[in-house]
Amino acid sequence: LAYAWAARSLDWRASSGAGCIAFLVSTWALMPLSVPLGACVAIACTTLALGIFLMPARSRARRAAPAPTWDIPLRMLLSALLVWVLTGAAERMGPQASGLLTPFPIATCILAAFTHRHEGAASANELLFGLLTGLFSFAMFLLVLGATLGRWPVGASFGAALVATLIVHGGVWRELSRSAQRPAPVLEGVHD
Repeated sequence: LAYAWAARSLDWRASSGAGCIAFLVSTWALMPLSVPLGACVAIACTTLALGIFLMPARSRARRAAPAPTWDIPLRMLLSALLVWVLTGAAERMGPQASGLLTPFPIATCILAAFTHRHEGAASANELLFGLLTGLFSFAMFLLVLGATLGRWPVGASFGAALVATLIVHGGVWRELSRSAQRPAPVLEGVHD
C-alpha cells in the first residue's frame, strides 16, 4: 500500500524505500503482540481487504517492453542478497523478531521496483493489487497448516493446506473475473 501510493509521484527507489519503511514500522508495532491463529488469520484477511480498498485508483498499465538481458540475473542476485542479509541477522535478533522479519517482501519489493522502473507506476500498482488479492490464498494456507501441523502427518497437513489454498484462490479468481465483466455504474445526470 505504501509503495502503491508513493509510486503515484515518486520513482521506484523512493517507492521501494517507502514500502520497506512501512513494513519495518508495522513489524516493529506487531512485535509485542501474541494473537491466536484464528484471530491472526481474521486480522490478516481484514487487513488485506482494507488494503485493496485503500489502493490508489487503478489506471491502464502500459504494455511491457521486452526486459533487458541483465534483468532476471539482477533480480535473482538481489533476492539472494536480501535473503542472505535477513538470514544472517536472524540469529542476532532472536526468534520473535526474525519470525516477524521472515515475511519481508523480498520478491514483492524486487518485482514492484523492476516493474515500476521498466513499465511505470500503473503496472507496479497492478502487480501490487494482484499480490494483495493472492495473499488471501496464502492466509488460508497458513491457517490450515497452523491448525493441522503437529496433529496430522506433515504430508497430510501440507496437502490439506494446498487444497484449501487452491479453493480460496479459485474463489478469488472467479470473483475478480466477475467484477471485471460488470459494467461500470452509470450515474444519473452525468454525461460524457
